[in-house]
Amino acid sequence: MKKIGISLLLISTLTFASFPANAQAATRADMLLQIELLTKLVSLLQAQLLARQSTEGLAIAYTKGKDASIKQSLSNVRSLAEISYNENNFSYSNVCINASSNRIVSLLDSAKSKLPSTTKPTNFSLGISSTNNEITCHATAENYAVISPLNLDTAYCVDSAGFAGIVAADAITANDLTCSK
Repeated sequence: MKKIGISLLLISTLTFASFPANAQAATRADMLLQIELLTKLVSLLQAQLLARQSTEGLAIAYTKGKDASIKQSLSNVRSLAEISYNENNFSYSNVCINASSNRIVSLLDSAKSKLPSTTKPTNFSLGISSTNNEITCHATAENYAVISPLNLDTAYCVDSAGFAGIVAADAITANDLTCSK
Protein backbone atom coordinates (compact mmCIF):
# COMPACT_ATOMS: atom_id res chain seq x y z
CA MET A 1 0.00 0.00 0.00
CA LYS A 2 2.92 2.33 0.78
CA LYS A 3 4.42 1.74 -2.67
CA ILE A 4 1.13 2.65 -4.33
CA GLY A 5 0.87 5.87 -2.34
CA ILE A 6 4.42 6.86 -3.35
CA SER A 7 3.67 5.94 -6.97
CA LEU A 8 0.55 8.11 -6.97
CA LEU A 9 2.46 11.04 -5.50
CA LEU A 10 5.18 10.67 -8.14
CA ILE A 11 2.64 10.45 -10.98
CA SER A 12 0.73 13.46 -9.77
CA THR A 13 3.98 15.45 -9.39
CA LEU A 14 5.15 14.53 -12.88
CA THR A 15 1.75 15.24 -14.41
CA PHE A 16 1.28 18.65 -12.86
CA ALA A 17 4.96 19.58 -13.27
CA SER A 18 4.36 19.65 -17.02
CA PHE A 19 2.02 22.64 -16.63
CA PRO A 20 3.65 25.93 -17.47
CA ALA A 21 4.58 28.24 -14.59
CA ASN A 22 1.75 30.46 -15.65
CA ALA A 23 -1.35 28.28 -15.16
CA GLN A 24 -3.39 30.55 -17.43
CA ALA A 25 -1.19 29.61 -20.38
CA ALA A 26 -2.30 25.99 -20.24
CA THR A 27 -5.39 25.27 -22.20
CA ARG A 28 -8.40 23.82 -20.53
CA ALA A 29 -8.28 20.77 -22.85
CA ASP A 30 -4.69 19.99 -21.85
CA MET A 31 -5.59 20.19 -18.18
CA LEU A 32 -8.60 17.89 -18.60
CA LEU A 33 -6.54 15.43 -20.60
CA GLN A 34 -3.87 15.27 -17.89
CA ILE A 35 -6.46 14.84 -15.15
CA GLU A 36 -8.10 12.03 -17.14
CA LEU A 37 -4.72 10.34 -17.60
CA LEU A 38 -3.99 10.60 -13.90
CA THR A 39 -7.41 9.15 -13.04
CA LYS A 40 -6.80 6.18 -15.35
CA LEU A 41 -3.39 5.50 -13.82
CA VAL A 42 -4.82 5.59 -10.31
CA SER A 43 -7.62 3.23 -11.38
CA LEU A 44 -5.10 0.84 -12.91
CA LEU A 45 -3.02 0.74 -9.73
CA GLN A 46 -6.13 0.14 -7.61
CA ALA A 47 -7.24 -2.68 -9.92
CA GLN A 48 -3.86 -4.38 -9.58
CA LEU A 49 -4.02 -4.14 -5.80
CA LEU A 50 -7.56 -5.53 -5.66
CA ALA A 51 -6.71 -8.37 -8.05
CA ARG A 52 -3.80 -9.43 -5.86
CA GLN A 53 -5.91 -9.36 -2.70
CA SER A 54 -8.91 -11.11 -4.25
CA THR A 55 -6.83 -14.01 -5.62
CA GLU A 56 -5.69 -14.90 -2.10
CA GLY A 57 -9.21 -14.41 -0.75
CA LEU A 58 -10.74 -16.59 -3.45
CA ALA A 59 -8.39 -19.47 -2.64
CA ILE A 60 -9.38 -19.35 1.02
CA ALA A 61 -13.07 -19.06 0.15
CA TYR A 62 -12.79 -22.03 -2.23
CA THR A 63 -11.19 -24.15 0.50
CA LYS A 64 -13.82 -23.12 3.04
CA GLY A 65 -16.52 -24.01 0.52
CA LYS A 66 -15.06 -27.50 0.11
CA ASP A 67 -14.98 -27.92 3.89
CA ALA A 68 -18.61 -26.78 4.16
CA SER A 69 -19.56 -29.43 1.59
CA ILE A 70 -17.73 -32.12 3.59
CA LYS A 71 -19.52 -31.04 6.77
CA GLN A 72 -22.89 -31.16 4.99
CA SER A 73 -22.18 -34.64 3.63
CA LEU A 74 -21.33 -35.90 7.11
CA SER A 75 -24.42 -34.22 8.57
CA ASN A 76 -26.46 -36.10 5.98
CA VAL A 77 -24.72 -39.31 7.12
CA ARG A 78 -26.28 -38.75 10.54
CA SER A 79 -29.77 -38.65 9.02
CA LEU A 80 -29.20 -41.74 6.89
CA ALA A 81 -27.66 -43.58 9.86
CA GLU A 82 -30.84 -43.01 11.86
CA ILE A 83 -32.96 -44.25 8.94
CA SER A 84 -30.70 -47.31 8.68
CA TYR A 85 -31.03 -47.84 12.44
CA ASN A 86 -34.83 -47.88 12.20
CA GLU A 87 -34.92 -50.07 9.08
CA ASN A 88 -32.48 -52.65 10.49
CA ASN A 89 -34.14 -53.66 13.74
CA PHE A 90 -32.62 -50.79 15.71
CA SER A 91 -29.04 -51.56 14.73
CA TYR A 92 -26.31 -49.31 13.32
CA SER A 93 -24.33 -52.31 12.06
CA ASN A 94 -25.13 -51.53 8.38
CA VAL A 95 -23.99 -47.90 8.58
CA CYS A 96 -20.37 -48.58 7.63
CA ILE A 97 -20.88 -51.41 5.17
CA ASN A 98 -18.98 -50.65 1.98
CA ALA A 99 -21.60 -51.62 -0.59
CA SER A 100 -22.81 -49.75 -3.65
CA SER A 101 -26.37 -49.97 -2.32
CA ASN A 102 -25.40 -48.16 0.87
CA ARG A 103 -26.40 -44.48 0.46
CA ILE A 104 -23.93 -43.49 3.18
CA VAL A 105 -21.05 -44.69 1.02
CA SER A 106 -22.07 -42.27 -1.73
CA LEU A 107 -22.11 -39.40 0.80
CA LEU A 108 -18.64 -40.37 2.00
CA ASP A 109 -17.45 -40.55 -1.62
CA SER A 110 -18.84 -37.06 -2.14
CA ALA A 111 -16.95 -35.80 0.91
CA LYS A 112 -13.77 -37.54 -0.28
CA SER A 113 -14.02 -35.79 -3.66
CA LYS A 114 -13.55 -32.46 -1.84
CA LEU A 115 -10.26 -33.58 -0.27
CA PRO A 116 -6.77 -33.53 -1.82
CA SER A 117 -5.91 -36.34 -4.21
CA THR A 118 -3.49 -37.80 -1.63
CA THR A 119 -6.44 -38.89 0.51
CA LYS A 120 -6.50 -42.65 1.08
CA PRO A 121 -9.58 -44.79 0.39
CA THR A 122 -12.30 -44.61 3.03
CA ASN A 123 -11.67 -46.87 6.03
CA PHE A 124 -14.78 -48.90 6.95
CA SER A 125 -13.16 -51.16 9.57
CA LEU A 126 -13.04 -51.09 13.33
CA GLY A 127 -9.52 -51.49 14.67
CA ILE A 128 -8.01 -48.68 12.59
CA SER A 129 -7.53 -45.17 13.97
CA SER A 130 -8.48 -42.07 12.02
CA THR A 131 -5.73 -40.03 10.34
CA ASN A 132 -5.46 -36.71 8.59
CA ASN A 133 -5.67 -38.28 5.14
CA GLU A 134 -8.62 -40.67 5.21
CA ILE A 135 -12.30 -40.77 6.04
CA THR A 136 -13.00 -43.30 8.80
CA CYS A 137 -16.34 -44.99 9.54
CA HIS A 138 -16.75 -47.26 12.62
CA ALA A 139 -20.03 -48.96 13.53
CA THR A 140 -21.46 -51.65 15.77
CA ALA A 141 -25.09 -52.52 16.43
CA GLU A 142 -25.29 -49.88 19.18
CA ASN A 143 -23.08 -47.01 17.96
CA TYR A 144 -21.32 -45.43 15.01
CA ALA A 145 -18.81 -42.64 14.39
CA VAL A 146 -17.68 -41.10 11.09
CA ILE A 147 -14.79 -38.68 10.75
CA SER A 148 -13.42 -36.85 7.73
CA PRO A 149 -10.35 -34.65 7.49
CA LEU A 150 -10.96 -31.08 6.35
CA ASN A 151 -8.76 -29.00 4.09
CA LEU A 152 -7.85 -26.58 6.88
CA ASP A 153 -5.93 -29.05 9.15
CA THR A 154 -8.79 -30.26 11.32
CA ALA A 155 -11.49 -32.88 10.94
CA TYR A 156 -15.28 -33.07 11.16
CA CYS A 157 -16.88 -35.91 13.07
CA VAL A 158 -20.44 -37.19 13.61
CA ASP A 159 -21.58 -40.02 15.86
CA SER A 160 -24.65 -41.84 17.18
CA ALA A 161 -24.57 -39.85 20.44
CA GLY A 162 -25.54 -36.76 18.45
CA PHE A 163 -22.12 -35.13 18.30
CA ALA A 164 -21.29 -33.17 15.14
CA GLY A 165 -18.31 -30.88 15.14
CA ILE A 166 -14.69 -30.04 14.56
CA VAL A 167 -12.16 -32.39 16.17
CA ALA A 168 -8.51 -33.34 15.74
CA ALA A 169 -7.86 -35.51 12.68
CA ASP A 170 -6.85 -38.44 14.88
CA ALA A 171 -9.83 -38.11 17.26
CA ILE A 172 -11.14 -41.64 16.61
CA THR A 173 -8.88 -44.34 17.95
CA ALA A 174 -8.86 -47.93 16.70
CA ASN A 175 -12.14 -49.00 18.32
CA ASP A 176 -13.77 -45.63 19.08
CA LEU A 177 -17.46 -45.19 18.41
CA THR A 178 -17.70 -41.59 19.62
CA CYS A 179 -16.16 -38.36 18.40
CA SER A 180 -15.84 -36.47 21.66
CA LYS A 181 -13.18 -37.37 24.16
